[in-house]
Amino acid sequence: MKFVGTYRVVANYDLNTNDYPRMKDGTIDPSYDDIYIVCQKGGKIYHYGHKILEAYVPSIGRGRNILKEIYKIKNKTNDFSQFIETKTGVNKLNETIITETFDNDMFYKYMEENKLVEYIQCGDEEVSFRFNVSDIELVAGLMKAKTSGSSIKPFSKKNLPKKKYQIPLLEIAQYEAVTKSIPKEDNLIIGRITNRFIVDIIGKKGKAFDTNVDMKLKMIHGKEYIHSMGYFEKYVDYLEKEYRRNK
Repeated sequence: MKFVGTYRVVANYDLNTNDYPRMKDGTIDPSYDDIYIVCQKGGKIYHYGHKILEAYVPSIGRGRNILKEIYKIKNKTNDFSQFIETKTGVNKLNETIITETFDNDMFYKYMEENKLVEYIQCGDEEVSFRFNVSDIELVAGLMKAKTSGSSIKPFSKKNLPKKKYQIPLLEIAQYEAVTKSIPKEDNLIIGRITNRFIVDIIGKKGKAFDTNVDMKLKMIHGKEYIHSMGYFEKYVDYLEKEYRRNK
């Protein structure tokens, strides 16, 4: 959480509800801490524990390259010769063949033993490594951590999935006929009227019906959600009457 405002920090959400884990009163579960810094190409930086962070890179090649960059920057050298294994052989033409391979296991061991990183784990397609929080600028820079939207809170609804929903042009024209004469400074009023319509009109479908839950499941909000529920014509009339009444 300390990096909110510096990097884009988001929270994983429940795929069954398209929402974050919540208490019965609707507030975020205070024990939920599955949040991470968003990085380029699917990379993530998590809090592992205490002052240790964990970087996840979903590409083994890119992950290894990032570790090599950490090695070069911290040791101020481009020399990887100590990790190169040279083998000499003979081909069918009795010619001497020299092959060089990079010993990744030896490299990982060196990185851990010399505390350039805390721990490295490689899978078939990804690399994870832990590092001290003091190296966040170095690692975040190499992983190209996202900074746009850094002021957005991790549990903001802006981070939840959204689905494109197209309202037919004829009905959009009806909506715009009402809103085109409304000054831009009154957009907040339109938003409040829209929310009130969802709660007061659509929300009255039944005691067990929760519009907030339903909107998250459908991944649409506002007038798009109203249209999907078949209330759009009624909403446009409601919007015009309520705006005049509020003015």
